[in-house]
Order: sequence, then structure tokens, then C-alpha cells
Amino acid sequence: MGKPVPCGVLKCCVGTQQGSNRGGAAPVADENLYVQIRFMQYNFDIVGISPIWTFFKHQQQIEASRDRSCAYLGSYACTLDSFIAATEFIHQKPDWDWDAVASKIVDFWLRHEDRVAHWKQELRLAQEESLIVARVANVKQLRHELERLLDA
Repeated sequence: MGKPVPCGVLKCCVGTQQGSNRGGAAPVADENLYVQIRFMQYNFDIVGISPIWTFFKHQQQIEASRDRSCAYLGSYACTLDSFIAATEFIHQKPDWDWDAVASKIVDFWLRHEDRVAHWKQELRLAQEESLIVARVANVKQLRHELERLLDA
């Protein structure tokens, strides 16, 4: 598998200028040398249990916009594999780095064993026609959405 395609690229000028008053090389802008810093932060969290029909209707409303800040994943099982597989079933996938999203899901699974165990138990106790629901958020887009709300 190759490197993930970045959703955002920040270009920084980097160079050095000899003879600064600190006795070493001081950074200066250099038009010929650019370093690309790739960035895109995601958040993953399990948010609850939902009847299948309710989740389906919510998905239809949310997926109307490819420019959204969140995507919701539904699964019949509370497993790492099932949530990663659920990313493939998002009908209108946002233009995100989905390898980075999968990596964030794995990171959540490794760091929050107690929360995963809690939700596995909740799913076992839920009605038969229920799904466990998780949310993936693009932090940058979510921040922009919140800023627009606060500015309004």
C-alpha cells in the first residue's frame, strides 16, 4: 500500500542564512526549497446504539453533503474489523484520507479498551434490530463548521 493522499498541504519555505548574531545558521525564506507538511486530523468515537431504521434515515440526511465534517458508521458487531469495513459502505464518501481514518480507528481501539468493552456489552443487551454507531469527524472541517455557527 502506498502513502496516503493528503487532503491538505501546507507549504513552508525553509533555508538558512550564515552569520546570524547567535553564532549559527538562522532560518530564512528560500524560494527554491519547499517542504510539504501534510495534515488532516480525524476523530473516531463510538456514540451509541441505534435501531437500524433510525440509523438508515439519519445516514440519508447526513450523506447529502460530501463537504460534511462527520460520517457515521453502523455495525452489527462491535469489532475493529467491522468498523473499518463500515467505512467502505458510506455511500457519499467525503474526500478524506481514509487510510488515516482507519489508522485513527485502530488507535481508538488500542487506547480505549474499557470503552470498547462497555459498548460491546451494551450491544449485547440491545434489541436484535440494533446497530452500534460510531462517528468519524474531520477535525478541521468540524472546527470551521463551529466557527461559522459562532459567527452567525
